[in-house]
Amino acid sequence: MKKIILTLLCISIILLLLLTFLHYRYSNPEVLGSGYTPFSKLYCLFYLQNHKDAAEKALPYVINCLSSNDLNFVKREAIKVVTSIGPEASMAVPVLIESINSNKNFSDEFEILKAFASIGSKAAPAIPYIESLINDKRLGHMAIRALGAIGPSAINSVPILKETLIKNDGNHDIREEIIVAIKDITGKTPSLKNDNVLNERASDSVGKEKGNTSSLPRKTIDLGGGVKMEFILVPSGFFMMGGDGNKNEKPVHQVIIKSPFFIGRYEVTQEQWQVVMDNNPSKFKGAKNPVENISWTECQDFIEKLKDKVPGLQIRLPSEAQWEYACRAGTTTEFCFGNYSFSLLGEYVWYKDNSEGKTHPVGEKKSNAWGLYDMHGNVWEWCHDWFGNYPSGLVTDPTGSSSGINRVIRGGSCKFSEWGCSSSYRYGISSDKRWDDLGFRLVILLEEEP
Repeated sequence: MKKIILTLLCISIILLLLLTFLHYRYSNPEVLGSGYTPFSKLYCLFYLQNHKDAAEKALPYVINCLSSNDLNFVKREAIKVVTSIGPEASMAVPVLIESINSNKNFSDEFEILKAFASIGSKAAPAIPYIESLINDKRLGHMAIRALGAIGPSAINSVPILKETLIKNDGNHDIREEIIVAIKDITGKTPSLKNDNVLNERASDSVGKEKGNTSSLPRKTIDLGGGVKMEFILVPSGFFMMGGDGNKNEKPVHQVIIKSPFFIGRYEVTQEQWQVVMDNNPSKFKGAKNPVENISWTECQDFIEKLKDKVPGLQIRLPSEAQWEYACRAGTTTEFCFGNYSFSLLGEYVWYKDNSEGKTHPVGEKKSNAWGLYDMHGNVWEWCHDWFGNYPSGLVTDPTGSSSGINRVIRGGSCKFSEWGCSSSYRYGISSDKRWDDLGFRLVILLEEEP
């Protein structure tokens, strides 16, 4: 009997020593790197899921695991570590987005949505992806919760949530999820009556008639003399930039817009230019027409004088990425209203077939989903960036090439074919060029640039 007890005691001591060795060997986050077995990584990940402080310190290793060629079940446990950390794991958001595109898997997507919900407001760059899953039978509940957890940054998702609320009139569970999410985003409980929801949604829909308004916050600058400039807040998010048209639109690549910004609701008009610059170089005269015949350099002069009028204003031309992101307004199609459609072109775009070869007052056509007018056509718009080749991978708040010969112009014009007015079409010209169909709009930055 004593021998049996002694043997069991020895075995217990050996197992304890082995477990102690395994703990110290494999709880070290360095095992998440290359050269270690899946078992080793799983042990470490299980440990980190239950030790938040250690998980926060190990986050760079966890992110490296997510972006590696590890097996799916290992990555899934790494995602759970991110979820356990919460908002402090925001630096994992771009990698999670990238992993979605490289491997569509129900279990992984469910865990990723849980991670976004845990991260909260700092997961805003993932909003377009989350929106795409709202109506998914298996993932919809978690997608709705994730949007609610993101909060006010998901304000542009409210129309989609309201539409889903109407579609699920008989599904009590999903309706409750949506109502909670909308309240978390807006601070208000939506009406449960379908007619009221429809009325609220009408003002947020794509292609609204002139006079309707966007739900996004606005900012107005008073230039004096009754002349004002109106801006709309563009939320953070991510999108696929570029297109399959011309060579310089490729490669299509992921862009994260980390910093929200205000962008001009309209192109800068002749009356606005006149108030600031005390001249009007435009060929097609009209107070509400976009100013044209101005170079990129002259735009900088306008900006400097505008800053003198409004001290402390962080304002400039939009980066090319900001411009396309705002133009698309959450869409992935050729135009903000969908792919090529002759009938819809006339509702949204001043181009060579309907403009009589001249500019028209801003805001006469329909706006995009974010309430921005004339992003397609009327006048080309100067961007801040040098014209250059696109990167091939994921980028955050890009500002284009570091140097170049030409500056980017976007949007097409009243003198250009419809294909040049698409969301992705881009062109570059010298910064001293002036065209009678080339103008600009401005952005106001919420954070001071380095």
